[in-house]
Amino acid sequence: MLYCTIMIFYRVRQFLQALTAQLDVTQSQSIADLLGPDLTPIFERLSRDEQYHAWCVWQDVLQSNADQDLQQAALLHDCGKAEMPLTLLDRTWIVIGKTFFKSQLKRWAQEDVRTTRWQRPFVCAALHPKWGADLAANANANAKVVWLIAHHQDAPHNIPAAYKADYSILVAADNRH
Repeated sequence: MLYCTIMIFYRVRQFLQALTAQLDVTQSQSIADLLGPDLTPIFERLSRDEQYHAWCVWQDVLQSNADQDLQQAALLHDCGKAEMPLTLLDRTWIVIGKTFFKSQLKRWAQEDVRTTRWQRPFVCAALHPKWGADLAANANANAKVVWLIAHHQDAPHNIPAAYKADYSILVAADNRH
């Protein structure tokens, strides 16, 4: 019950943030400087609230003295969501589904049901890491950036030692924002 209450407040805060999210010119330029000409267009495909979320995750990650790869992964970790943009209502449906229908989520998130409107949010939630990693790889992102994007939703017990610290930093920052 406590977890449910915390998640409700988290999602309400996220909802309000999504309504007002906007990066200014200085923030956008900082992002472009870090991502460079190949990766910036991927970031720019995100909705403005997803861009703001990525900015917040990046700022959090910066507190850990992150290298450039981890910083780029922080900005691009959700870039696959641009492949199937979601409304705020869709995101609410995901929260409801994760709370009350856990056993059905994998079935609902199968890629072959992408066109079914009510299942789209679950498909995007499940597959955006793969889609984002593919986008980043096709734009010549570093292998570590691609791996972190692809696995930012994975269970922590399967993380290779070489990526464990960066994975932990990224996931913790993402969960705070």
